[in-house]
Order: sequence, then structure tokens, then C-alpha cells
Amino acid sequence: MADDDAKKKAPKTGKKEAQKAADKFSLDFFEDKRHLFSMLLCSILSCMSLKRKKAERKYDSSTALLQGVGLRPTLQRLVMAHILFDGKDRHVTTEQVCAALLKKRQHVSLATVYNTLNAFTKAGLLRQTVINGGGVYFDTNTRAHHHIFDEKSRKLSDVDASSVRFLLKPKLPTGKKLEQVEVVFRVRSARDV
Repeated sequence: MADDDAKKKAPKTGKKEAQKAADKFSLDFFEDKRHLFSMLLCSILSCMSLKRKKAERKYDSSTALLQGVGLRPTLQRLVMAHILFDGKDRHVTTEQVCAALLKKRQHVSLATVYNTLNAFTKAGLLRQTVINGGGVYFDTNTRAHHHIFDEKSRKLSDVDASSVRFLLKPKLPTGKKLEQVEVVFRVRSARDV
């Protein structure tokens, strides 16, 4: 009987009031979620913008380099320029550039790398050196110089042009002028001889 008295004394709420209370809770809940989602989205976009700005700053010198020789600075070209033109002279093959790109988590096809290296060469950013039986090397040193090619390690090294002298020059065909002389000294270990 005491339970019956408690029920009679408790204020009665109708279904409509209960539904209003539930709707208000639901609306408040979703407003909070929407606000939280909006804050999260802004945070993500801000982080992406910072990363993009950082990447743009990273490739600023590469962009200027490419634009300076009339090449459009595509993402692949920028990443490759950043790898190749860091101030050090180097000799690379297409495969070595592909491996360096993979280390930077950049997936570029071998054909694209080869075409880009050739575009850099045509623009004067690289020199191409063909070694019979050793492949094609792309050289970041575009000044006049010669090379030493190690047969065993397949490594190419620079030799200053002034350290090599020619006693005789060949007679050139009529109407032709000498553009460049490049000597490749092929070496191997004295033990292998």
C-alpha cells in the first residue's frame, strides 16, 4: 500500500514531456558531437596545411632550379631534384634514383624516372655518361671533367679536366667544331690482372 501511495504522490509526466526531454538530450548530444567533429576537422585541415607548407618550403630551391631552366615543377621532378641537387656531385643510374625515391616513399615508375633524368639532361642540369657494359650514368657535375670507372664496383668518379692533357687532337670533319672531350679511364684492382 505504501507503494501505491508513492505512485499517487509522484508527479505524472506524460509521453509528450518525456519525448521532449529525450529530443532535447538527443539534440544536445548531436550538437556536442557536431561541434567536436568540426573542431577535429579543422585540426586535421590545419595540420595538412602545415605539412603542405613545410613540403613547399622543402622544395622551394628545387622549384626555382626547375623553373630557371624552363621545366615545369611537377611533384616527381621536385622530389627527384631534391634528391639529386643537394650541393654534392654524384653519378646515378635510373635504378639508383628509383631506390632513393622508394626510401622517401615516393612511388614513381622506372620509365618516368628515366624520362625525367633525360629532361634534366636536355635542360643542362645533368650530364649523361654512357659506359659500354656499365650502363648510363647521370652526372650532377655539368662542368668539363673526365671520369674513372671502376669495373668491379661499377662506381664512377670525377677527374678534373686540367689533370688530363692531349698531345694531339684529331682532324675534325669540315664544318664541325669540337664541343666536348670526355675521357673515361676504366680501372680494376691490380690483383685482378
